[in-house]
Amino acid sequence: EVPGARVADFVTALVEFAGRLYAGFGSPNNGAGDVMVFDGLSWTSSYDGAFDAVNAFAVYGGRLHVGTWPTGTVHRREVDGAWRELPRPGYEREVMAMAVYNQKLYVGALPMAHVYRWDEGGAGGDFTFVGNLDATPAVPLRRVWSMAVYAGQLFAGTLPSGRVWSLRAGAVAAGDEVLSPAWHHLA
Repeated sequence: EVPGARVADFVTALVEFAGRLYAGFGSPNNGAGDVMVFDGLSWTSSYDGAFDAVNAFAVYGGRLHVGTWPTGTVHRREVDGAWRELPRPGYEREVMAMAVYNQKLYVGALPMAHVYRWDEGGAGGDFTFVGNLDATPAVPLRRVWSMAVYAGQLFAGTLPSGRVWSLRAGAVAAGDEVLSPAWHHLA
């Protein structure tokens, strides 16, 4: 067990960013969601937002992004270390999944299992609705629970239907192997 890791009711997501380990924490009993950073010895708070849990991480544009519950918002850590809330994707209550695909940030949400794409623009950017992935009838909550990029496609898993969907956008070159730390000729 990592020293000091028990700081909230549950750990929702982990990601490596800029040489450090980040963890999303949640505590639905007291609204104490947080992003914690592990320095190799102990955990310290990186952000204490107005949400109960951090569900997902993505590194996009060289910056760390988090998806939250119950506000359904995405927050980005700026270069100076400050956190900025991005415009809310639709009327979502929970951003559960995030992935970077074809140089765009995609998020999956609850309650209707919608997917959104972050589009940067002149005024800063906004989320564009991409589609609904679970239309299970008579179910109050539908989720895009997970996302991954594989073989040049974006994949998303849903609940309650238990299906996996894929999206191909544009021409994509993908490699699933890690390159050694040196210059490589790719094309």
